[in-house]
Amino acid sequence: MSWLSGWAKRRQITIDHNDIDENLTDFPVLLHLSTNSGINGADVTSIFDEVGSNSKKIAVTTSDGVTQCYVEVEKWDATNKEAWLWVKVPSISATEDTVLYIYYDNTQPDNTTYVGDPGETPAQNVWDSNFVLVTHMRDDPDSSHIRDSTSYANNGTKKGAGEPAVTANGKIDDAQDFDGTDDVVEIPDDDSLDVTSEITLEAWIKLDVRPSSIPRHFTIISKEYTYWMLVSQGSDKIQLYISGEVADQYAYSTTALEAGEWYYVAGTYRASDGQFRIYINGVLETDLIREAGNISTTIYPVKIGTLWNNFLDGIIDEPRISNIARSSAWIKATYETERDHLLTYGSEETPPTPLKGLWLFFTGK
Repeated sequence: MSWLSGWAKRRQITIDHNDIDENLTDFPVLLHLSTNSGINGADVTSIFDEVGSNSKKIAVTTSDGVTQCYVEVEKWDATNKEAWLWVKVPSISATEDTVLYIYYDNTQPDNTTYVGDPGETPAQNVWDSNFVLVTHMRDDPDSSHIRDSTSYANNGTKKGAGEPAVTANGKIDDAQDFDGTDDVVEIPDDDSLDVTSEITLEAWIKLDVRPSSIPRHFTIISKEYTYWMLVSQGSDKIQLYISGEVADQYAYSTTALEAGEWYYVAGTYRASDGQFRIYINGVLETDLIREAGNISTTIYPVKIGTLWNNFLDGIIDEPRISNIARSSAWIKATYETERDHLLTYGSEETPPTPLKGLWLFFTGK
């Protein structure tokens, strides 16, 4: 196996094909580096021992050991030896394990070609062009804003400083804690957010109370008179709603959400045949065909946490919008990687010692 030239140390990372239902292309994989990483609970803190706070003195490659992948550094905490990295993996197999390598070497120059912080070009390259909004729900660059990780730069403004309040108790590091009264994150209208033919809405949510106890819908993501995903006040189930050029249509999940538990929720719509799909924790629950028709477009902003004063009471993490209907395999793999149940980490490796010479002596008559 080849070695990335000049790098001192690496670890093998293996993607479990048993969680991959079909081959995936340009899929964003989460690397959570800590004392307890991946399926095997590996201690990978030797990475921090080597590079300290130098988060860009790393590289992630495909199985050949030399082809680099783009990396977004969501957070790098050298003090507590914990980090969250997103890696764009060119190809993931559904029939055999996919291998990656993470290299780390404090003597290397910053790897600014392939590794970036949110908003930097290498980080934006992690997210394919079909992602029109990806936010890790950190306060960035201040307590009044959140940042979009995609190249569309659909950054959001909070109702005010600390409203909603950032929390370190998100599903993946930081998230935003909505108070159920008036907290909202607003993202200005942009052509990229006016999707028409297909859409995927997704997020992690943890409710403080069930909406049926208020009663009031708890909105996750919305664009008025266009599309939204919420938790219904009548059933505590996920509702995916599409305002179409033909008719306004919606579908519900079968699972009713409980308070105090994390759920990964996702919904897709396809205008060509009116297909609605809703997923809870990576499992397809609803698959309905409604009336076909494109999604309406409006000048309204995207809002996280509210629609017409239907404010969510709880935590939202990793909300995303795509302008395609992501496949069931993509949704399942997203759930598995975001709960850190997709990867196995190998032990630390160093370059093989080169063979400097070999002398063979023969004797004979």
